Amino acid sequence: MMRYWWVWMPILGYILIAYIMSAQQLTHLNVAVVDLANSQQSRSFIRAMDATPTVTVSHRLESVARAKAMVASGDVYAFVHINEYRSDLKADLFYNAQFSLIGKTIAATISQVWQSFSPTPQLAGLQLTALYNTGRNYGAFLLPALLLAIWQIAMVASGALFMFNDYKSSSVQHRSLLVRAATFAGHAAVIAYILFGLFGFWFRGSVIAYAFSIMLSIAACLSIGMLIAIIAKEPVRSLSFCAVLTAPAFAFMGVSFPVGAMPSFAQFWHHLIPINPMITITTKQMHYGSDVIGLWPQWLALACFALVGMIAWRQKH
Repeated sequence: MMRYWWVWMPILGYILIAYIMSAQQLTHLNVAVVDLANSQQSRSFIRAMDATPTVTVSHRLESVARAKAMVASGDVYAFVHINEYRSDLKADLFYNAQFSLIGKTIAATISQVWQSFSPTPQLAGLQLTALYNTGRNYGAFLLPALLLAIWQIAMVASGALFMFNDYKSSSVQHRSLLVRAATFAGHAAVIAYILFGLFGFWFRGSVIAYAFSIMLSIAACLSIGMLIAIIAKEPVRSLSFCAVLTAPAFAFMGVSFPVGAMPSFAQFWHHLIPINPMITITTKQMHYGSDVIGLWPQWLALACFALVGMIAWRQKH
């Protein structure tokens, strides 16, 4: 059974990640309040914050120092300091920026409450309109990347180990490779069902173009795995090289941090990871409904990954 780990083990990973991300939206995030104004208006503002599904006012404190200590200890994720300035209500939000997603979610929620509550809101002439992911559903951009990262790890490692199996003939070897490709196509179908069936995420692109992208991604990842095996020349070292390339892939995908803002080496590593073009394609197809012309750069990159591995394999044989 362990010999065919690449068939069943990734599916367990998909299920586990889907279960972890099943909430989709952050709710009941604990926030403290330091209300130095203690007025009817400030109390109404606190009630409005607490009424949102995202934020829960769990502590009402009397000092900023105590609130900072609670943020540092992890008892709350943020605190709101409310005071009066020239007879107007003034509110300042302090949050733990180490939890980037949580902090931004709290900031966006409290900002909305403040702008709708305050009779003289700051930036009164500015209207904020989200173009994509309007429900601030963190699962819609994190879950596809996480699932595809697991898919990539399994494909690259499987492609590497494929090179060390003993086959009686070349036809048996080719058939074994096709079985692996078909298996990972089935995994892609499982991922698609999780994203667009169970979670009901939107898909605005072309199903045919997305299916073609999946085939290219399978060829690219298996080929890179085979190339690693040729370079490493033995199974254990090959798996180590595969882990170095694919295990930290999520950090270099550009999902949680923009690629353009990364240092030069991080951008270089981003372009070495074969699944990254597929991540871009998935984003374009899910959120933007990109046409086929807009996918050509990613298709070309996947084809190059596949071609490099196939050339190396042919050279070996």
